[in-house]
Amino acid sequence: MEDRTNERNSSKLKLADIYPHYEKLRIRLSNMKRRCYNHNSKDYKYYGGKGVTICDDWLNDFMQFYEWALNNGYQDNLTIDRKDVNGNYEPDNCRWVTMLVQGSNKTNNVFIEHDGEIKTISQWERETGINRDILKSRINRGQENIFKDESLIIVDINGESKTLKQWSRDSGINYTTIVNRYHQGFSPEDLLYDHKKDFKRIEYNGKMYTVSELAKISDGLTREIIKSRIKYGWKDEDLLKPRTYTRLHK
Repeated sequence: MEDRTNERNSSKLKLADIYPHYEKLRIRLSNMKRRCYNHNSKDYKYYGGKGVTICDDWLNDFMQFYEWALNNGYQDNLTIDRKDVNGNYEPDNCRWVTMLVQGSNKTNNVFIEHDGEIKTISQWERETGINRDILKSRINRGQENIFKDESLIIVDINGESKTLKQWSRDSGINYTTIVNRYHQGFSPEDLLYDHKKDFKRIEYNGKMYTVSELAKISDGLTREIIKSRIKYGWKDEDLLKPRTYTRLHK
């Protein structure tokens, strides 16, 4: 068994020695096949699901794809791009491009690379159906996978599991606010923190409380009274000190 494995590895090494970029181009073609023909692939809906295919010559003969790649400027730092985003993977519709591609008669357009393909935001919008403004927002906040369906993210809060969209609907907090908090690393409980209602979290006896929570543990103080005390700098025991009333004598 070990001898056979060594033989296969040796065969691959020889092919890689004979054909420059052999292994990397083999992986590129494998990724293209996955996107177009594997129904279980997360990207299938953007490619095979929309009718995008690979031409028979490349699909059935790796060396034809290999020769086309080298004859058309392939380098390891380049990615395959379809000129017509609705077209197939075939010689007349493909090219190798860099991360930055200069649009004709335009200022430089920054292309987004995803799973080995590079396209403008407008092209990705057409392919994925995700609004370009949403994609821009995800890029600006540094989201790792800008194509992830955020509405399906499930978060457990106090033993109850819901999607971000469901938490937004049930809490009344703006969906975009919750998504931004999620990507900024907020704790599950703080995802639903309503600033308008709770003012801010306050440290009391070594723990953090919302104004509503402080009102509940106080001796009859209202949220408005606590907010006022916070505004004027009351701290520690004074913050929840019971109110005293002076009886006026005529």
